[in-house]
Amino acid sequence: MVDWLQALFTSTDSVAHIVLLYALVISVGIGLGRLKLGGISLGVTFVLFAGILAGHVGFTGTPNVLTFIQDFGSQFKDRVKAFINGKNPKTKLAGRVLLGAAIGMTLLGNFLTLFDFNKYKGKKPHAASSLIDESKEKVVC
Repeated sequence: MVDWLQALFTSTDSVAHIVLLYALVISVGIGLGRLKLGGISLGVTFVLFAGILAGHVGFTGTPNVLTFIQDFGSQFKDRVKAFINGKNPKTKLAGRVLLGAAIGMTLLGNFLTLFDFNKYKGKKPHAASSLIDESKEKVVC
């Protein structure tokens, strides 16, 4: 009864093994990314580190499956690139409009953050922040 579970972890030529491997690496990476060390969290960067560790330990798949996954990611990147730099003028325009909107929202967010920071620089937090305990000057979680 437990043979299929053991084969799932040890048989590198099955698709289920690759799906399990990716699920474990991603879940371990996201779980470790939520930990804060010294107030700093690396977030989803730990997925990369979990993948490197899994490869170092020996969890891997067949070259055919790994090549397929690599090519799939490459094709996805190329499709997005073709959408932005496409030969069809409507697609090209739509891609550039979306790219411009994304850049505009990023710049607007940066500007508003800097404006808000300079407005309240050197002042106590406003009354809307109810998470601050005035008697101890600590943030209550």
